[in-house]
Amino acid sequence: MTKKWWQPQYKRQADLIEEIRGQINSARLNQPLGPANEAFFLWVLSHHHEFEEKRGCGIRHLEVRENWFHGKATRGLWIVRTDGSEIDISWRTAIKQGGAMGHEANVKAAARHEVADQIEKFRASSWIHLGELCELCSEPLLQGQLHHVDHIEPFDELLRDFVCDDYSLIQLKDKGLYGEFACRGMAAQWSQYHAYNAKLRLVHAVCNLRRGKK
Repeated sequence: MTKKWWQPQYKRQADLIEEIRGQINSARLNQPLGPANEAFFLWVLSHHHEFEEKRGCGIRHLEVRENWFHGKATRGLWIVRTDGSEIDISWRTAIKQGGAMGHEANVKAAARHEVADQIEKFRASSWIHLGELCELCSEPLLQGQLHHVDHIEPFDELLRDFVCDDYSLIQLKDKGLYGEFACRGMAAQWSQYHAYNAKLRLVHAVCNLRRGKK
């Protein structure tokens, strides 16, 4: 069985939902979340299909607020951006499979899957970067921290250049929990293009999730 993105931290989706609701219900309203809570929700929300657009210029902090709908108040998450603008974001959408993604978003997800081996190869050698400074916050990268493999030139720009801004060139094959390029020749070309052009680095996971749209 294919591992879900919330595993092994949570065995079942129900366990993840219980944790999310517990943290939201215990949070102080209209106040920035603490570092541990924020790191948890950034991890969850990073799976939202509109996360890039929602975070915009960058995330200053996350808050729990009351959202009113038809006279009923429910608690929800809000992003406060670095420019002071605000927007709500649904954790329920984040944990849905795909989250109603459009073709462009599906192509981006499939393109990441096609080069996942390159990312994992870099990650496997990431120990050589421990002790170096994270380029996003200038703090040292230490063992035991959560790290991301980041593209110096944004991944979306690499892919957009590859398809010449025409995502309809890529047809997808549904593999259940992920999609892949239907044309394996195109997949090989993209893999080679990424291997040649992508410049990777190790950064703190929280720094990567909080910064502006890439």
